[in-house]
Amino acid sequence: MAFMGIYRLVIYVLVVVLSVPVIGLNADLTHYTNMAHVTYSFETLGLLIAALSLLVFPLLIIVSQYRKNAFLVYIVYELALVCIMWILWVVAAALTIQKKNELLGVFDSCSVFSGLDSTAEQKCNEIVAVEGIEVVIFVLLLKYMLITFVWAVVIHLRTGNGQVWFQSVNELEGGIPLTHKTDIDGASSSVPMGTYSNTAPQMTGTYANNVGGTPAQAATY
Repeated sequence: MAFMGIYRLVIYVLVVVLSVPVIGLNADLTHYTNMAHVTYSFETLGLLIAALSLLVFPLLIIVSQYRKNAFLVYIVYELALVCIMWILWVVAAALTIQKKNELLGVFDSCSVFSGLDSTAEQKCNEIVAVEGIEVVIFVLLLKYMLITFVWAVVIHLRTGNGQVWFQSVNELEGGIPLTHKTDIDGASSSVPMGTYSNTAPQMTGTYANNVGGTPAQAATY
């Protein structure tokens, strides 16, 4: 597996691994707030997008390994799907940051709750942890989208073939030409075509006289 295939696998595995603590922390926060009969949007969306990530990214990994022609892993569709997941993670992170700012106000640390309520300080630290993980995830997805998009555009421009968008990363990786196809065509057209004759050289006249024949008996080869 070449660089882009390994990079894609690493990003997807990291997203899956980081989604697990997001589920755990948001589940604990939801349990705590439900006791007060309150549910916050950052908790709900965090649980939803983390659970969705545990489904989508393993599916992309598995399909790309066992179904080479599956449309789901074509670059154009995969980038669209990853973009949707990225947007959801951005929204989840924004809601979490907003809630953290509401809790802390002008303070910049959860230690402000240490002298008041240890449980409140713990939940505040959990919100900060969720925020950090969500930011890391959407940054990873953004970098993957940009790198993959630029990589595909470069191949598209070098080959002049729009079908690169309808191939998977693994399929496309082994087929990058060293030169532009128009350069190859130009090089081929600049080579002069030789002119070949299907007839063998003929030996007449003088050869016939030298061997004691007549012109009518000239040997032809």
